[in-house]
Amino acid sequence: MPSQPSSNSIIGQFSTQSIFGHPSSPTTIFGQPITPISAHPSTPIFGQPPTSIFGQPPADRFKRWQLPELWEIIAKYCTPADLEALALTCSFLCYAVRRVLFKELIFEVDHGEDYEDLDVQGVKRLYQDRAARAVERLRGLASRDVIAESVRKWHCDGSHIPEEYEGASKEYYRATIPIFFQTLDNYRLLKTLTLVGLQLDEKELATIEGLQSLERLAFDGCNFKTSFIATDHGPLRLKGLVVADEEDFNSPHEHEPFMFCEPERLEHVVLNCRHSENLPVMMLEMLMSGKCASLVVLEITVHEETTSLLMELLEQCPRLEDLTINEDPNAFEREWFIDCEDLTEEACPGLSEFAGPAVAAIRIIKGRPIQRLYIRGCGVHDYYCPIEDICQAVGYLDAERVTELFFEYTKTGEARQLLHLIDKLQFPNLRTLALPIDDQQDGVQLTLEETLQMSLNVLGMDDEWHKDQDIMHIMEQYMSCYDDYAGGKLADYKLQDARGERNARYADGYLRLLADIASGALSIPKNIVRFHMTQSRIFKRLEFTIYHEFALLAAFADIATSRMKNLSSVSIGIENIHHKPWERNSEDQWTKPGVFLRSEEGPEVVLTGKLVMFPPRPNAGSRGYRFVLVPDAHHPGDDSKRAFIYLNEISPE
Repeated sequence: MPSQPSSNSIIGQFSTQSIFGHPSSPTTIFGQPITPISAHPSTPIFGQPPTSIFGQPPADRFKRWQLPELWEIIAKYCTPADLEALALTCSFLCYAVRRVLFKELIFEVDHGEDYEDLDVQGVKRLYQDRAARAVERLRGLASRDVIAESVRKWHCDGSHIPEEYEGASKEYYRATIPIFFQTLDNYRLLKTLTLVGLQLDEKELATIEGLQSLERLAFDGCNFKTSFIATDHGPLRLKGLVVADEEDFNSPHEHEPFMFCEPERLEHVVLNCRHSENLPVMMLEMLMSGKCASLVVLEITVHEETTSLLMELLEQCPRLEDLTINEDPNAFEREWFIDCEDLTEEACPGLSEFAGPAVAAIRIIKGRPIQRLYIRGCGVHDYYCPIEDICQAVGYLDAERVTELFFEYTKTGEARQLLHLIDKLQFPNLRTLALPIDDQQDGVQLTLEETLQMSLNVLGMDDEWHKDQDIMHIMEQYMSCYDDYAGGKLADYKLQDARGERNARYADGYLRLLADIASGALSIPKNIVRFHMTQSRIFKRLEFTIYHEFALLAAFADIATSRMKNLSSVSIGIENIHHKPWERNSEDQWTKPGVFLRSEEGPEVVLTGKLVMFPPRPNAGSRGYRFVLVPDAHHPGDDSKRAFIYLNEISPE
């Protein structure tokens, strides 16, 4: 087998949600880099001669067995290593597997995270070596027709250039990015192209225009160095366009992204432009000129100048189904929408999904068949949406249609009001309810700088902005969400913070709110499947231990077996990027993967694995829920090392 890939492997996965759909399954091949591929056509791939691997099966067998669809399903249940092993079995399997292995490709400019111990010359030599190998792999991939025809998505990211290695990084960029564009037209069936942090000139834009099968195009933080005029014979068949700018966006040719599309063809448009007000204005005007006959999905960052244009555009969108409004956190004002008129009854008759500030929802969703509602925050200086706006927006919903509700930046008191309103309106088909809690101190409005500093102090830079996969870092971040195992008692106490000593009353806090929901004192719709109510560490007031979580989950399990039989996913506790929900299986067991617990052998001993909560066993004399930590497969412990924690009852004081 070939050696494992270096850190700049060009095969990888989107680590965030796809901009043209839902997140990719974490079990697909793109979760990890796969074995690098040589450029030479005769080099074996997956350890077999190319003539035997890429021999196509008879067309009638391939069609009869529907292999592409079958392997898409298989990929959801296999790790990348499993897929590679299957590909080694025979040429027939490899032909099918490669359609999954090479469906999405990623190329990132090397950002030198592992160069810290090298001097400048050492860094330069490594960059040159890695650039040469990256160029070889780019050419090798494009030269193999059987691979090139399998590729549907290409993601090219040139934004990671650290200042300390800027010279070497730029040389890497100049060596590899031109090759990427030179080979791009070999991917004849490419549907989606995402470009991040690139400097684009006329030649590269012409290459993009020549992609005959392209349907989705994304420019994320790209600068356009020259003007570009599309030719008459260009495809102009784009159904999706994404444009996002960076803080230092200064392109003099802002209209270039729109040269690749005809407004009446566009179905999916994303405009995340917080630093350029001209881009969204131009795009909205262009869309209105095309009458927006095909527009289905629209996401836009609003500015004062774009709000009225947006409302005017929505009047012309007969097919719009999904609308997301992102507010500028430094400048958003409620008055921008307050001064607008409500949409007419004829506008957006099929709008089923809305995400945005409550004040915008009030103007837009009334009379629309909304199924999913996501109420966003209203910017840093007005950190929470006024509860009156939120309640008014919820009151405009058709309760029979709604399946998902998500309320961002909710205080415990506001959450109680919302739950009372939701219970009053009933929402019989509601399946997902999410109210993450941020208990910012009453009467205190933080500035942007204060909020960011609190974030850094509490969460740490890596936890907030980088999903670090280092196991020790994940363990530290996970365990910092829990206080010491001191009693786990729910009670009032004094809290000392930067603003002095103040009371943190259990009766008003996060734990009391959860306990009331779990005990049935505060009702939620009985058909709920997924319930999410985590607490932000930034504004955490009361202590929270692992025993609190166990007691609360036991109470949720009780109501899941009595009056909320559909409940199968519960997210509670202190939020962080490694947080996983509790999931209920067919045997009424609740499991939570990726758990770290201190062993009774000492605080320095940490067990990692999956927590399982078993239901009571009255016949065996056990009336309480049993919590068992099942160690990971690679954990050195055996069954005798597993941690058993018993709970007999939940008794908040």
